[in-house]
Amino acid sequence: MDRFCVFCGKRPINKNAEHILPEWLLKLTGDINRTFTLNTFSMQGSSPREFSASKFKFPACTKCNIDYSELEGKAKGVMEDVLSLKPMSEEQWIILLDWFDKVRIGLWLGFIYLDKNPFGVRPNFHIDSRLGMTDRALLIAQRRGPSLRCTFAGSGTPYFHLRPFCFSLTVNHMSFINIAEQNLVSYRLGMPYMNEKQLRLDGRIHGELYSGTGKIRTPVIQLPFNCNETVIMQPIASGVSELLMEPESFESDYFIRNAKDSKRGVGHVWIGNDKPEKYPVQPSSIWVPEVVQERESFVISHTLLVYEMLLKASKKRLDLTLFPKDRQLEYRKTRNLCSRIYENTIPKIQELRKKAELEEGP
Repeated sequence: MDRFCVFCGKRPINKNAEHILPEWLLKLTGDINRTFTLNTFSMQGSSPREFSASKFKFPACTKCNIDYSELEGKAKGVMEDVLSLKPMSEEQWIILLDWFDKVRIGLWLGFIYLDKNPFGVRPNFHIDSRLGMTDRALLIAQRRGPSLRCTFAGSGTPYFHLRPFCFSLTVNHMSFINIAEQNLVSYRLGMPYMNEKQLRLDGRIHGELYSGTGKIRTPVIQLPFNCNETVIMQPIASGVSELLMEPESFESDYFIRNAKDSKRGVGHVWIGNDKPEKYPVQPSSIWVPEVVQERESFVISHTLLVYEMLLKASKKRLDLTLFPKDRQLEYRKTRNLCSRIYENTIPKIQELRKKAELEEGP
């Protein structure tokens, strides 16, 4: 496939390379030259291969890379504060949510490169056009112990190739699951939401935007199972097609009270899946997970949670009316293949978790 900048999608100008997992993160979590074991997927299945962490980088324009260095600098400070369990402000969470948007889309494009695009995906968006454009959330859990590690799961799997909406990242003793898609939290937080959804070729969801119910429904995110995480979330309608963004959708009293940027349809950051509330503007420690996970097998549980969400998404029926007929058939066949791969993989992860729990004892 042709080379493109992971930030802007154009042919790289003054060629550079972007570390999808930045050097500061690699240094924070161990030896920068260590080796990752990555699963490579094809239409026939998957196979593991080793990859140097310091060489896990992909094409970028020099200017684009420089432009995003400011976000990386801010995100490094925020991540260090999270690892130290310091009080966090709303603005700090927005920085970290932006950074996770960048990493998630970067991993998606990177694995398309690495796997030689086994499912024939035609990337129609890149990091520039995906930062802060749709509902997003972080599930945060804390493990006992200061061990150095950086692992990620879900991003190299089949359905992630089609729709990169969910992956996990473990950074030392903190585990994160990042989820982003339209209507992830907006509807159940009473905010403007989209109905009559159709999938577009560029990966966005097309439909009619409603002004919202003004009522909160819980749990806000309906998860396959609960790992006692802190849930940080932000409703955003910026990614909705401008033709469908009627001004009255953003004029309700409820929305204005809960909007950070009412013109762009961006809501405040919220915390709590079962008892949601707006996150304090000033630094607060209410985010620190109440339960500290004692078992190493918890990391496997987080991986299992990601795979369960990807399986559920791969089975969701999307309206493909906006796709050409040949692409509709191609998409459905690939989606069904993805579902079968997850159905075969999830029991193996469950078995790994059971084995780890037995080894850890009661």
